[in-house]
Amino acid sequence: MADSLKMRKALMTIPIATRAAWARDNAAPCNACKSDACAYPSHWSGERLKSAFTALCDATAIEQPASDSDGDAAQLVNALRAVVANSSGPDLSEVEGMIEAAKAEIVATFANRAPLLVKVADRPAVDIGLAHKQFPLLLAMVAAGDNVWIAGPAGSGKTTAAEQVARALSLPFYFNGAIDTEYKLSGFVDAGGRIVSTAFRRAYTDGGVYLFDEADASLPPALLAFNAALANGHADFPGVDQPVPKNPAFHCMAGANTFGHGGTFEYVGRARMDGAFLDRFAMLHWDYDAELERALAGNDKWTSHVQRARAKAAERGLKVIISPRASIRGARKLAAGLSWDDVVMTEISNRMTPADYAALVA
Repeated sequence: MADSLKMRKALMTIPIATRAAWARDNAAPCNACKSDACAYPSHWSGERLKSAFTALCDATAIEQPASDSDGDAAQLVNALRAVVANSSGPDLSEVEGMIEAAKAEIVATFANRAPLLVKVADRPAVDIGLAHKQFPLLLAMVAAGDNVWIAGPAGSGKTTAAEQVARALSLPFYFNGAIDTEYKLSGFVDAGGRIVSTAFRRAYTDGGVYLFDEADASLPPALLAFNAALANGHADFPGVDQPVPKNPAFHCMAGANTFGHGGTFEYVGRARMDGAFLDRFAMLHWDYDAELERALAGNDKWTSHVQRARAKAAERGLKVIISPRASIRGARKLAAGLSWDDVVMTEISNRMTPADYAALVA
């Protein structure tokens, strides 16, 4: 790791107010944000970086961050060391054991993310495996009868969570992606008079957990068939004369990257959904679960690298997607013998424009 990067990582453990005070006292135009009092070590370089490191840190005040393999635990431990060393409290050596114990507890939390054992009402307990931190809330909403709209970024585990709800409720799981015609929901009668069914129709009539994935990428007029089915307890299906009642064991979820209000910079193909359609759902935000990502990937060093890249991209306003899939796929490739640089290239740098990647690593 370059000395400049070590300096920046060490300086990030010092409170921003302290860094800002130093920057005001040593005003010099920042090449990145053009501020004369820039307090962000990621923007500092050259003599300004060395001066800040010398002024704000010394051998007894702060340690340079540990190796990347320690990940988030190392960052927190170094922050604790900095706080203790810069306070009027006991000598750093007296609390070293407490700090190391904190590190051990953090690492154990990551390592021991255990499979979730779920028991719903009188159903038998079911082991659903590693689950998202919001899974208990999602399961409670579904079990209470909500149609749940799960909105979250790509790779946040929405589809997996829906499958786990089905396992927890001991019900079959049905699924379809974005639709452009109502017949992909309701089915149709073919030229031979045979009823061609769909995942939605089977779940609605026979019972089951149904996920309408990529819902916000569908054509809004095609979704109007949903409205009566979800709100009124009956649905019209081709090939039958009477409305079909909803099976009491039918549960509906929609997976999306937005809340149905139109496209964003990252998700440009998303449509603005009809208000009456959206009103059929309870809305749940589903973000990345960092601990679950770490447990699923199984490579702490690589996962920490991905998570830091994601945080830095957000801090710098880069409209890029660095999802947990990068952690999981990258860990798998590293285990197969690919080099670190090749994995960075395939999972991070090649997924954004050269300009965005240059801004990310600057």
